[in-house]
Order: sequence, then structure tokens, then C-alpha cells
Amino acid sequence: MSQDKLILNLVGLKDPHIHFEADVKTQTGLYHGHPAIFINAKLLKKISRCPNCGFADCLVKDGHKTVNLKLSPQRFHLLILRLAKQRFLCKHCGSILTSQTDAVKPNCQISKNVWQSVVMDFHDNMAATLIAKQNGVSASTVNRAYPQAAQMISNRFVRLPKHLSFDEFTSSHQNRRMRFIFQDADHHNRVVILYGRRKAFLRSYFMQYSHKERARVKTISVDLNAGYVHLIPELFPKAKIIIDRFHIIQMTQRSLNEVRLSVAKKQPHSSREYRMIKKYWRLFDKPFDKLEAKRLYYRTPLKREMTSQRIVTDAVALSPKFTSVYLVYQDILTAVQRHDQDLLAMTICDYRKLNCSMDTTIRSLKQNLKAVTNSLKYAYSNGPLEGVNRKIKAIGRTAYGYRNFNHYRTRIQMELFA
Repeated sequence: MSQDKLILNLVGLKDPHIHFEADVKTQTGLYHGHPAIFINAKLLKKISRCPNCGFADCLVKDGHKTVNLKLSPQRFHLLILRLAKQRFLCKHCGSILTSQTDAVKPNCQISKNVWQSVVMDFHDNMAATLIAKQNGVSASTVNRAYPQAAQMISNRFVRLPKHLSFDEFTSSHQNRRMRFIFQDADHHNRVVILYGRRKAFLRSYFMQYSHKERARVKTISVDLNAGYVHLIPELFPKAKIIIDRFHIIQMTQRSLNEVRLSVAKKQPHSSREYRMIKKYWRLFDKPFDKLEAKRLYYRTPLKREMTSQRIVTDAVALSPKFTSVYLVYQDILTAVQRHDQDLLAMTICDYRKLNCSMDTTIRSLKQNLKAVTNSLKYAYSNGPLEGVNRKIKAIGRTAYGYRNFNHYRTRIQMELFA
């Protein structure tokens, strides 16, 4: 291997027109205030035809133009290639031309390798300032790499998957806008992120797909509180709506906890009943048949030995309303765990008003009863998409928010799916 090829490989360049002196020497110094290593080279690339007048064989050498090209950092130092580019004078039109290298983009002093390294760092959950420091560039240069990264990903399904999951997340910037996100519910290997979640915006977006394409969609998993649920039959005529099982449990659980806290407030703060409700709140969320029924444990806050089931039984007995709400919650929890559609439908339909927040929850479930029971009929849920949303929040926290939504979307796609 020749010396030129060896050095080009070491610095990550491939242009065969770059040549180094026989006794290559490096220099150290400062480049814009940063420690740097300088290497001298020449670009010996001929220009056969003048691009201005079109004449050939009219170009003569006219000295060199030296430029500084920023390469990948080495050992905490910037690596600067002082490249002497051959200049040519056109004898026909008087134009002065300079040889160009493929190592950098036109009119740019940062090598393509550095740009590629910056884009590759978008795969990791790093702030722009850290990426800039690792690659020896400025944070604004990192921001200019986002369009290049965006070309590597696609934010659109060419064909809609047969099973979809819909959700939304909060933008990390100070305006805190809600963004719409949907995913292939079968493979979970890709998401599409949209700027808004308003019905008009979503209708306009999905109407870009043909009616035949939208009719291919068989199921859509959504959150019960989503405002676009009633838009789904219009856009996807054959799709079954599935209310996510987790949100069914979450809604009834919140209603149970509101009643539990209202009962606790009526108890003296120094009483055993108050400590029983407040200290052991996790027991009320669990399936009753999974609680310890025989083994006694000494409960320090209560100053006595009790089983977990006894704590729950004594607590709910303090209020008939608490008892009724707890039984409704347990029936729904059991139905979901056993995928018992009949039990779930019966519990919702047979519910009687108790003048508490559970009334609102059950009314919402009853209004969407078919979609609620579909959650037990089909295996699809929003669980994987909720996991994506948690990672999206982590990406936003790392960067302390993104002003540019397109940059935020690109980082999400690059880190999670590229």
C-alpha cells in the first residue's frame, strides 16, 4: 500500500487525488481556540474543460489555494487537513478555476465523514452539544445535519398496515402541543408522527390514502379519552375499534382511589382506619384473590397482625359506597385478566349509580361498549406504543426540549427505529 493510501485510510478519506509529502510532518496548534493537529497535503486534480466557456486545452496552472478541511477528531484534538488545491487559469475567457475534492461538499470545510459521524450519533440519546463536542463541530452545525438525517428515514406508510395503534404525546417545547402518533400494531418496528391531532388535520392526512387502502385496516387500538375516536368509522369503514385494556383498568382504578380517599378524609387522622386506608393503598389496586389470605404479618402502623385480605375487607366495610365501587373494580379487573367479554359487559350494563366518579367512568365505558369488549376479543393493545411514548419523553428531557418539531421527529425516528 502506498503512503498516500495509508494516510488517507488513517484520516478516513478516499480521494486518490490527495497527495502527501514524502516525509509527512504534523503540526499542533489552535484552530478557532481549540487544540488541533494539522496535516499538509496537495490536491492534484486536473480540470479538462472550462465550465464557463466550454473550451478544452485552454487551462494552465495558476498556483494553489490552501483551505482548511475539518476531519474526524483524534485524541481530543481537531484534525485539520491543510489542503493546497490546484488553481487553473483559462486562457480563453480569463476564468480562474480551483480543483474540488469529493471529500467535502462544495463550499464546505467539514468533511463528509464528519457529517456522517454526526448523523450516526443521532441514533444515541445524546444532546446536540455533546454530539458537537465529540465531532469537533459547533451545535449549529449539528442542527444543520438534521435534513441529511431526515432523508434516511420515512415518516409515512406506503401501504397502511392492517392493524394500527393510535396515541398522542406532548411536545417537549414550552408550547406543550399534543402530537399524534400511530404504529403498526403487528410488528411495532415503525411509527409515524404527525404535527397535530385535530380532527380536520387527521382527516386531511388519512384522506391522502385511497378508500380501498383505508378499507384494508381491520383494527385500531386507541385510548378511550381520545377525541378522534368518532372519526375512525368515517376514515376506516371496516376497522374494529379497540379500547386499550390498560386504560380501562386505569380509569376504574382512578375512580376507586377517589372514593377511597374520600372515605379516608372522614376518618380521624390518628385512627387505625385512617392508617389502614392511607398506608396500604396498593392493596386495593390488586386482585383480591391474589392477596395473602392466611399468613399473618405484623403491621407496625396498625400495631397488630393482619392478613392483606383482612386489611382490604375491613377498609371497604367502612362505607357501603366504597364496598360497591371496590366490587365493580374487582369484577372489571377479573374480566380483563380472564378475557371474559360477558362478565365485562354484564358488570358495565348492570351498574347502578353511586353518586361518585365511578358513575362517569362506567358511563364512558357503556357508551363505547363494543370497543371496550373488543379489547378482550382481540390481542392488540396500545402497550407497545405507550412504551415508545416513554422513550420519546426521555429524548426530549436529554435535549431540554426541541424548538424545531422536525428535528424532534427526526431524532425520535433515528433513535428508536433507524
